[in-house]
Amino acid sequence: MSGAVYRSGPKEQPYRLMVPYVDFSTAQNLTIATMAAIIHRNNTGEGQHVEASLLASALTSSCPMLIDQAILKQDHGRIGNAGSAIGPCDLFNIAGRFILVQVTGDPMFKRWCEVVGREDWADDPRFAGDDLRAKQQDVLNGRMQEWCDTQTFDVAMATLEESRIPAAEVLSPQQVLDNEHIQAMGYLKPIDYPGLPEPAPLIDTPFRMSATPGEIKTRAPLLGEHNDDVLGEVGYSAADIAGFKQREVI
Repeated sequence: MSGAVYRSGPKEQPYRLMVPYVDFSTAQNLTIATMAAIIHRNNTGEGQHVEASLLASALTSSCPMLIDQAILKQDHGRIGNAGSAIGPCDLFNIAGRFILVQVTGDPMFKRWCEVVGREDWADDPRFAGDDLRAKQQDVLNGRMQEWCDTQTFDVAMATLEESRIPAAEVLSPQQVLDNEHIQAMGYLKPIDYPGLPEPAPLIDTPFRMSATPGEIKTRAPLLGEHNDDVLGEVGYSAADIAGFKQREVI
């Protein structure tokens, strides 16, 4: 309902997004709102109703696309992996391994032209600015793939890094888990969970704080696992809780 799926995929068919970003961003949004409400309560003594929703989170992430449509009325359709506002931008194949490359701004475009051997394009009026380059995706992405066809993977990545052109390999989930850089970051924590044959890699807080670092204190509870503790904290007796269970309230 946010428009994201409509814009994803090839021209023939929309693709749903495999990454559940809406679910996780909603939890983060609600966390931010809850913390703000706690600060407000501490300052004023007043509580308030706090609300977040999946649709509101999806609309937030899709907002740049909605602004583009509301103001420019461009009616962008699906363009696969190409960029809608910059160029070149796409997934490129190097000997069976895909990389994402996206070039933004004139200085980076000039460096890209030097990498792919088309220095003359830096002053070509067809490519004067991101908007015009986005309209020339076929030409620019085509040249990028031609260059990739002449490269080995390691040399290509080293060349792009040296030229300060953002590029990254498209990793499979297993490659993500095995990636040395990701492992060194330390964000994925192995957490035991009942019924799993081995610990699950759970993301730690996706940010770092020097004075008050976050941490995973416990695993996620089983359904109803903490009923007694939670209800006891708010004043229900053991008899009350037993009655709830007997009457299948919980």
